[in-house]
This record gives sequence, C-alpha cells and structure tokens, in this order.
Amino acid sequence: MTQLVCNEELFDQFIESGLLSELDTWWQANGLIWSDYWVNAPVTIETDLQGNRTLHYVASIHEAGGPTVKTVPRSTPLLVEPPAHWPQGAAPVNGRKAGKR
Repeated sequence: MTQLVCNEELFDQFIESGLLSELDTWWQANGLIWSDYWVNAPVTIETDLQGNRTLHYVASIHEAGGPTVKTVPRSTPLLVEPPAHWPQGAAPVNGRKAGKR
C-alpha cells in the first residue's frame, strides 16, 4: 500500500493551511533535513506485507550552498507517522494520480 504524504500540489495546501512548520518538524522527526527534499517530487510511505513502513522521497544534492546539482531517490524507515489532520491526496500510480488516466 502506498500513502501520499506530499507532492507539489499538497505542498501548496500545507503553505495555505499554515502547516509548513508541522511538515518540517515531522520531516526532522524522521531523521531528515527539510532542505534536502526536492519539492517537485512526491513523498510517499510504502507498507510492505510484513507491515514495515518506509518513507520514499527525492533528495536534492547541493554544491556548497549553490544551486541544485542533481536529484536522487531515497528511502528511510518511517519513524513518526504523519498527523491525520494533514491534507490528503491520492497516491501516484505509475507516475499518474490514482483515478486519472
């Protein structure tokens, strides 16, 4: 099962709802640095058959504070669940939003 936590569209909703600081706190609670997240890519949580949950995101690699050099897919075990009151979106399926063709 895949759960969409954030993407470009949902990121705008976090800003409009005043939840950006909560997103940053959650990101840090999962051992990540917010400035590493590539905002144009989705952040998803995958649950495997054993119930293990993994956070998937795309990191942006910076060169000494300069512009983004490249983006790299990353994953890490989920340590802290996202709050239930956050904006919800349909998880991407094969690069498309679920339900859209």
